[in-house]
Amino acid sequence: MIKNDFRLVGALVLAVVVYVCFWRLSLHPADLLVGPQDAGKNDISIQYVAFRGFLSRGLTDGGSALLWNEFSLGGTPWLGNPQTAMFYPPNWLYAVADSERMVSWLMVAHHWLAGLGTFLLCRRYGFHWPAALLAGIAYLAAPYYVAGTGEGHYNQGCLVAWIPWAFLLVERLRAGQRGGVIGTTIVLALAFFCGHIQECFYLVLLLTAFLSFDVVACLWRKTTADASPAPASRMQSAARIVLRWGAVGALLVGLVAVELVPMYVYSRNSVRVGGIALNELRPACLQPISLVQLFDPLALGGPVDYRGPGMFYWEAVCHFGIITSLFALVGAAACRRRYPAGRFVILWLAAFLFAFGDRTPWFPLLYHCVPGVSLFRAPSRALFFCSFFTAVLAGVGLDWLLALSARAKIRWRRGLLASAVVALCLGGAVWLWQSSGGAQQAALTPAGIPSWPEALGMLAVLRVLAWTLAGLGVMVLLTLSGRVLCYGAALAVVLGIGELTWHSGEVLRTIPQASIRRENPIVAAIQPRLGWDRILASQALVSDREARRAGLQKVQGYDPVPLGRIALYFAATAPRQDAAMCFAGFHELDLAAVNKPLLDALGVRYAGVAGTAGREPPGWRRWQSGRLPEEFVLRGQQPSDLTYTIYENTSVLPRAFVLGSAIPLGPPQDELEQLARLDPRQSLLVERDLLPPGPRQAFRPARIVEYTASRVTIEAELDAPGYLVLTDVFYPGWDAIVDGRPAPLVSANMAFRAVALEPGRHAVEFRYMPPGMKTGGFMTIVTMFALCIAATWRRKTRG
Repeated sequence: MIKNDFRLVGALVLAVVVYVCFWRLSLHPADLLVGPQDAGKNDISIQYVAFRGFLSRGLTDGGSALLWNEFSLGGTPWLGNPQTAMFYPPNWLYAVADSERMVSWLMVAHHWLAGLGTFLLCRRYGFHWPAALLAGIAYLAAPYYVAGTGEGHYNQGCLVAWIPWAFLLVERLRAGQRGGVIGTTIVLALAFFCGHIQECFYLVLLLTAFLSFDVVACLWRKTTADASPAPASRMQSAARIVLRWGAVGALLVGLVAVELVPMYVYSRNSVRVGGIALNELRPACLQPISLVQLFDPLALGGPVDYRGPGMFYWEAVCHFGIITSLFALVGAAACRRRYPAGRFVILWLAAFLFAFGDRTPWFPLLYHCVPGVSLFRAPSRALFFCSFFTAVLAGVGLDWLLALSARAKIRWRRGLLASAVVALCLGGAVWLWQSSGGAQQAALTPAGIPSWPEALGMLAVLRVLAWTLAGLGVMVLLTLSGRVLCYGAALAVVLGIGELTWHSGEVLRTIPQASIRRENPIVAAIQPRLGWDRILASQALVSDREARRAGLQKVQGYDPVPLGRIALYFAATAPRQDAAMCFAGFHELDLAAVNKPLLDALGVRYAGVAGTAGREPPGWRRWQSGRLPEEFVLRGQQPSDLTYTIYENTSVLPRAFVLGSAIPLGPPQDELEQLARLDPRQSLLVERDLLPPGPRQAFRPARIVEYTASRVTIEAELDAPGYLVLTDVFYPGWDAIVDGRPAPLVSANMAFRAVALEPGRHAVEFRYMPPGMKTGGFMTIVTMFALCIAATWRRKTRG
């Protein structure tokens, strides 16, 4: 009972800590939590508010929208796209709640969940209550974790909250306790359903390595003690661990199959199908200069002015908190047998070296030898795991100091005082060097990254020194006895909260609900006239959130891993521009420089362009100009207006048409050039021509009768054989029904759907069923029954 009470108190204290660390949101609980970078534009405000709000719409239309999203990028799968995370139970709350008001607090709740899992794991290891609490705080407010939340990495934030819970259940698995296998399977399934596969993949690798220590230890002892009867039992122990972990793997695949199978199909059709080249990963890795951030998270700049290695601050902030790091160093030096500190130190080193990419031999070895490592673009995200291991080691350090013997306390006190003197001397030397102007003579490296002298010049020495001396001073108190020891433990927790709260205040901001744009004049002007056609507009003018709420099909849309077919089509449409950024909506598309026929074929009738009206691009007619407010404004900043011009396309193609002339698609290396030369009114590019030789149908519009997310009905009339083309993305799972009979579906112009028709009048229906959903769903249901039966049977046998 007392133990359970301590757990409840720990959970409540961690809830208070979360409330304090996220004080900006706590002061304005209805706001949207973002970071200061790019005026608050991050993954939450641009993508996830729209994504999570999509769930309620999917339920109101009978669920078809939960299968396919027709509002951006020419259509894209909903089920199977990892970003949607539609099977993650907490996301089901968005079906009944406003995503704009709920998404921030659900992210914060996962920070509390992360801290609670770390606290319970440390209590299982036998840590004193303050030590377990410090570990929970160090992880829930870890700088890398909080920085990711500031960038709106919603799926990642949900997933990494389950890391300590996975280790907690694996400890039960190691001990052969009830719920070890089933609990580990469920936690890993929840992590998978969070929708960010990279961290889930890394988590499975690290758990495998964590368990391999036990297996290796058993086998090593067997080889060194063959004469005793113990080796046989050790061999059995190793076999049991392998079998349990294998059972977890099999059950996990079955449990997540409902999304795993469609996700596999999606991955085979995405831009990541071939993996990422090793040299392309370098911008998302740490460099040696990143080590300066171990002392000061802002040494290389913050979210707004970051100048260090890696693409962004939130991807490369190599900091764990000075107080946390000091206790973690003590924990690493105090690897007693009753702690798993030794293996956590090894795993920390493995994850930390991994974050440096090919600057160490470790990452290339895994890249070439472990399938799946090459599919993910940011090795620096291994810092999530470093943050967790550091938090646990910090708990080890505090627990070790609390349990020191009288003789050991004297030795540690001397060592800590000596460390304080060294820190004071080093800090003073750097401060004097900064004051003398040495930092001003430093120059940037050729890559634009600060050199070591400049990075040291940017170091906030006095702040670093203050936290270091405070941490060492607390450790000195912990080497004393009586009430001073209790005060020292409490002060260690308070200092940890204070330092991490300071960092969260630096990297977080909020957006008031009142500042979010509710009326968009571009949407109001276009919506009554659009019909089945599409619009072209950047995120600043018409966001994904606004387009989906208004029912507008926008060509642009943010998806980190889009489908390969439409990406190739976009590359041919904007050959002299950054097509990926333009069609994600982050850059303006230059209408005068696009491949106009390909844009016409996408059915773009209206284009919204930022700025005042200038010279009309060829094929476009200026229709309307005006001003609109920014989509949102950070709290404390003044709003401003944007100017815009709406152009109407004078040569847009209908969304559905018939055409007979077909050109066979050439080798993959020639596809982009073939698309660039194509006139969509005259001919089609097809992978295989299904029409017979002879005269063929000339270009003619077809009529869309019904259009929903997963079903489109079209009427077409032909005088000669031809193809009916619907300018929506071609993707496995779409089938064609012609006059009530199934017909083969082919891709047209690389990206679109087409079906061959004979002369005459036809009714064509396109239907969508996510590929693999039935097979995966059946596997998931069977696995769920198996888990329920296993849990019930085990409970009865133990009862």
